[in-house]
Amino acid sequence: MLEAPSEPPQTAYLLIFLFGLAGFATVFSYLSCLFAATKNFPSYPGIASGTVNTLFGLSPLVLSFVASGFFTDRVDKSLDVVRFLAFLALLTGIVHIIGALNLRVPKNHLPPMIVQSPNEEMNETTALLRPESRFNADGSSLDLLRDPYFWIFFMLLVVILGPCEMIISNVGTIVLSLPSASATVSSGSSGAAALQVKTLSISNTVTRLLTGPMADFISPIVIVASELPLSPRKHYMSRAVFLLGPALVLAFSFLWMDVVVRSQADVWILSIGTGIAYGATFTVLPSIISSVWGTRHAGRNFGIVVYAPLMGTIIFSYLYAFVSESHTPPDSFCQGTSCWQTTFWICAGLEVVGVFGSLILWRGWKGLL
Repeated sequence: MLEAPSEPPQTAYLLIFLFGLAGFATVFSYLSCLFAATKNFPSYPGIASGTVNTLFGLSPLVLSFVASGFFTDRVDKSLDVVRFLAFLALLTGIVHIIGALNLRVPKNHLPPMIVQSPNEEMNETTALLRPESRFNADGSSLDLLRDPYFWIFFMLLVVILGPCEMIISNVGTIVLSLPSASATVSSGSSGAAALQVKTLSISNTVTRLLTGPMADFISPIVIVASELPLSPRKHYMSRAVFLLGPALVLAFSFLWMDVVVRSQADVWILSIGTGIAYGATFTVLPSIISSVWGTRHAGRNFGIVVYAPLMGTIIFSYLYAFVSESHTPPDSFCQGTSCWQTTFWICAGLEVVGVFGSLILWRGWKGLL
């Protein structure tokens, strides 16, 4: 009996190493682009971060069209992996070299300026220099971790972004657990699942494009780490509303799933709600972090904060898996609302807690957002 030739272990180890480098490079590139944009346009951090996040999310779609159009065999439809990876290496290398040589973050050499204390209104008696407080723009990581508001913020992101990541990964199985409204069940089910994925993706992208300008208009940055002058634009509302909004949207979406949804056609509310909450939260995240804890260590603080969605993804993905498994018959797959109903009841309750957490941050960060 002939055995298929196996690749030498060294090749497998090399591939693991190279894919690891690609992962690191993606993170470094994303963070560098994100904070270069927000620091170059400090008065409009929402538009800057929203644009970067949108382009980051659309890049796989664009590159997939490039791959299918220029690197796929027209006869057997197979992708020429070597040529495509060589193209990606050349393209990303040139782009990053150009960016490294030309992108600069402007340094602000400003005289002492009037700043607003976190808990007081501006008037003729306001101090010219920012008073000492728990918001230390030059603090270490330990100073950040000692801030009680950081932990409220961190747990709020866990309960907002964690369920979003869980739904993004499992929206297909959620749809397939429900009866199809189509006459042909199999084709209708697969089409319904694909439709929900597209709906979620479009909702996420559109929200990122709209949230940035909206945040900069109704919540212009008043203070950015005491490094920039006060914005002359009128401040209508705290940027904390963009944390409160996603929690409310998710709470409604999860309750909709528990109370209303009984067929695949009803899942669209969940898809749109998840896209809105996920896109809006990630769009305002850099500006909130920079406003509260300063721009000097914004990248480091952002890196610490994004452990929240990682933790939330693990927690809620396991919750979904355990609930679904407990209602799965032997040698079959889970069907019916019981596959996820308990999961969404728990998530809805946590979103209500998240609403109260966002209100605490709204009050505690008064004058900063």
